[in-house]
Amino acid sequence: VALHTSLDAASLALQAGGAVSYAYEWKAYVRAVSTTLPSHLDLADTDAVTTTGLNQPNLAVRSGALTAGALYRFELTVTGGPQPAFGAVDVQMNRAPWGGGLSASPATGIAVVTAFVLRALGWTDAVDDLPLRYGFEFERFAGAVITLADVQALPALADITLSEGASGFARVRVLDAYGAETLARTPLVVSPPPVLSCDAMVQLLEKVELAVLTGAGAAANLQSLVLADAFSKQLSACVDEINAGLNSSETSCNRMLAVSATASATAVSTETSRRQSAGTLQAILQHPELQNGAAQADGSAQLAAIAQGAAVDGGADRTTADALVSALGSV
Repeated sequence: VALHTSLDAASLALQAGGAVSYAYEWKAYVRAVSTTLPSHLDLADTDAVTTTGLNQPNLAVRSGALTAGALYRFELTVTGGPQPAFGAVDVQMNRAPWGGGLSASPATGIAVVTAFVLRALGWTDAVDDLPLRYGFEFERFAGAVITLADVQALPALADITLSEGASGFARVRVLDAYGAETLARTPLVVSPPPVLSCDAMVQLLEKVELAVLTGAGAAANLQSLVLADAFSKQLSACVDEINAGLNSSETSCNRMLAVSATASATAVSTETSRRQSAGTLQAILQHPELQNGAAQADGSAQLAAIAQGAAVDGGADRTTADALVSALGSV
C-alpha cells in the first residue's frame, strides 16, 4: 500500500523560501463497526512494516504487513506551519476467499491405478473480487507437492491418477481476481502400487498415448509423471518383458520418453506443465543402464526444450530446476 501526499502552492512557496520546515508523522488505526483502535503496526519499522518509516510525506507499507480483510485508517499530521494540518485515508484490505472446503473421492487409493476426483465447493468472496480460480495439488509428504493442473475456473478435477503418498493430502489454492488466496487440504492416502504386470504397464502407456491423440495434453502430461514414477521403481524388474511387447526397434525407455515428449508437446507450455515434464524425465533418466544412445539423446533434447521454455517465461521455478539438474546428472 502506498499513500502519497502533496502541499498546496502557498505551503510549497514557504518551504522553498526557507520560511518553514515541515515535519510529518503517520499513525495507523484499525476500524471496527463502532470504534477505531490503534493498530499493532509499527510504522517506524522499515525492515518489516514500511519502506518509508513514519516521518516522510509519503507512506509505503510492505506487502504482507497488513491483515487480509481488515479496514485501516492512516492519519498524517504535518507541523511546522502556522498551525498543524491533518489528513486521513481509509484502506480496505482484500479478504481471501472463504467458506468452502475440499473433498477427495475416494479418500484412499492405489498409485497409478485409482482414479480420484477432487472437488472444491462452497467458496465465496466479495462480488468485486470474483471470479474465483482453483489450483489443485497433491502433497505426497511434507515438502513434496505435485501441481496437478494449471489454475482453472472449474472447482473440480476429475479422473486423475496419482503417485504414492501414504500420508498425503489433496490441496486446493482458491484465488480471487486480485490474487488473494486461501489454501485448503484434506487427507488423501495413496498406497504404493502392486508389482504391475508388464502387460499392465504397457496398457498404461497406451492410455497416455490415447490422451495425447484426443488432445488432452494436460491430462497426458500428469499421467506421464505418475507413470514414470512407477516405471522408475519397476522398470528394471521387467524390462525384457516390456520390450517383448513393443516394436523390436524400440526399448522400454524409448517408448516412455516418446510418450513424455508427445504429452509435453501437446500440453500448453506453462510453469505447471514444465514442472511435470521435468519430474517425468527425472524419474525415467535415472536408469541409464536401461537406455541406449537414442534414448539418452531424446531425453537430453526434452530437457533442453523445458529449459528453453522456462527461459522464455523468465526462468524455471525451484522444483523444475532441481528436477532438470538431477535428470541431466543421469544422462
